[in-house]
Amino acid sequence: NTSSNPDRKPGKGNMRTKATIKRLNMYRSGAPIRDRGGKIIGGDLLSKFRTGNKEMVKMARIAPNRRWFGNTRTVGQKDLERFREQMSEKVNDPYTVVLNQRKLPMGLLTDSIKAARMNLLTAESFETTFGPKKQRKRAKLSAATLDSMVQGANKKAEDFDEKVANAPVAQDGVEAMRESIFSKGQSARIWQELYKVLDCSDVVIQVLDARDPLGTRSKRVEDHLRKNAKHKHLIFVLNKCDLVP
Repeated sequence: NTSSNPDRKPGKGNMRTKATIKRLNMYRSGAPIRDRGGKIIGGDLLSKFRTGNKEMVKMARIAPNRRWFGNTRTVGQKDLERFREQMSEKVNDPYTVVLNQRKLPMGLLTDSIKAARMNLLTAESFETTFGPKKQRKRAKLSAATLDSMVQGANKKAEDFDEKVANAPVAQDGVEAMRESIFSKGQSARIWQELYKVLDCSDVVIQVLDARDPLGTRSKRVEDHLRKNAKHKHLIFVLNKCDLVP
């Protein structure tokens, strides 16, 4: 019943706890004895007859548990089916949001061989979208046909050329008056933030207006990616396709 035995019987008085005795024994344990090559040849680490301050009666053996050899976890078939049913209900529900999806095994919801296609009818039925009792509002189109759209674009281009031709010219080093709309987005700070985003991203998505795809493209960003970041992928996405006749 020595003071260095953590398994001693508690007696009267203010005695050390089991955790305190183990910590003190750890402090008192000597360093391993090494040879000239650095190999451990003696010390407490090579004790063959004691483990955890207890004498070893027979040969110790580690339990054959796979958790000792990796960070993998196993799950039963019933638990997996229950997880798939509950998570599929939450994911398909448009009124709930699943937080911390990175910490959940979302890959177990779909089959690894074939991926399930998205069913749009679960969110909106055909009758409420395209049927006679549809609830979706009709888009306001500026042109009914493609020819009328081209004519309107040509007319706007001619009006713009007339405005540029009639604009005041700078005289005696004084800059002519400009509309404030042309100075939007020309700040150096905005371009710096844009280049930071381009450097940190692997895939760049450029959203274009379907009514004027060439006018909404950014040639400066495309040239920058072509010259300085050829490994990045550039994807063009056409938006507002429902406004094109």
